[in-house]
Amino acid sequence: TIGHALECVSGYSLTHGEAAALGMMAEGQIALRLGVFSETGYNRMCALFRAYGLPLHTKKSLSAHDIWDAMMIDKKSLHRHPRIVLLSDIGVPCYDASNVLFEVQKSLVITGIEQIYPPCH
Repeated sequence: TIGHALECVSGYSLTHGEAAALGMMAEGQIALRLGVFSETGYNRMCALFRAYGLPLHTKKSLSAHDIWDAMMIDKKSLHRHPRIVLLSDIGVPCYDASNVLFEVQKSLVITGIEQIYPPCH
């Protein structure tokens, strides 16, 4: 979900793969902060992305609030409330009553997005 929003807000200057990887990085940060994804799992994901040449940070700072706004119209949103998939481990989504999509507070999503900004932005 964050990946699709990044793709849109970047004016499609990010490839779909780059945007998806960056979205997974941001969503990984959110899962870390919620305590459902381990630091070890997150670091492993970073290492895998690095090994395949996928970005860990955006090349420029895109407005986190613009990304949030784009998320509100994503197909996974429900009544303009963005929902995201949270991982408990690489390739293992969290489940809640057979649902893998979770509504997460805006402030937590913004923080997750800000973690993928270029270092020293």
